[in-house]
Amino acid sequence: MNESLLISSYMARLEYTGAQTPSLAMLAELHRLHPSTIPFENLDPFLGRPVDITPTAVAAKLINGRRGGYCFEQNSLFHDVLADLGFSVSPRAGRVIWNAGPDAPRSALTHRITKVSLPEGDYLADVGFGGQNPTAPLLLAPDIEQRTPHGRFRFVVKDGIFELQIRTSDGWRGMYRFADEIQGAADFEVANWFSSTHPRSRFRNNLVGARVVGDSRVNLLNTAVTVWPKDGPSETRTLAGPDDLEHLLTETYGLTLPADPRTIWEKIPQA
Repeated sequence: MNESLLISSYMARLEYTGAQTPSLAMLAELHRLHPSTIPFENLDPFLGRPVDITPTAVAAKLINGRRGGYCFEQNSLFHDVLADLGFSVSPRAGRVIWNAGPDAPRSALTHRITKVSLPEGDYLADVGFGGQNPTAPLLLAPDIEQRTPHGRFRFVVKDGIFELQIRTSDGWRGMYRFADEIQGAADFEVANWFSSTHPRSRFRNNLVGARVVGDSRVNLLNTAVTVWPKDGPSETRTLAGPDDLEHLLTETYGLTLPADPRTIWEKIPQA
């Protein structure tokens, strides 16, 4: 897909009609729209299907195919669109620590993110983390609480390693850690292969989804659907069956399903 076609198709998918001159304001608007339009989902690896992260395949799936994806797809697409628009971007890789206990082994570099350099400073762009995804670019500066449309974030830096944290009702919680080092396509190919094919990969064994809907996040983990309002406590319900799952994926998430909902349902643990 050529640059002009990628940009026009992506803007149409997000229904973005604003200026296309690189700026912090434009970056913030695209970063807000992306997770509310293109859901996080792992249907392909969950169904045992390969995940192709070549630019053409990613654009065909997430834009033309009306699908979502996980970080290697979401942040690859966002990186390429920003680059084609004239932003100064470079890819980074992080180690996920979300929900990892203090004795958990050190995780691999299995999360893709993007560094964006602007006159106002360097920013982290991440539209592919899922249920806790920032909905605004974050200034790469330590110990500053940064408010976004859907939560508060900060970076803690130790020995040159950035840790992104989100503010929860229990205090600050780490999401992932990363170094300010550019990663190449081969690094992401290996990480994507592991994430999508390894028998112990979270994405092979659990159905995961997330979309920002208005002021709330709607997150899916297997049969549990949790709605996180901007203000107030979360509410969790259990999917009743394949019809309920289909409604969530097609109506709430706006996805075109790659398989019959009953096929998906039968693979969910304890469904």
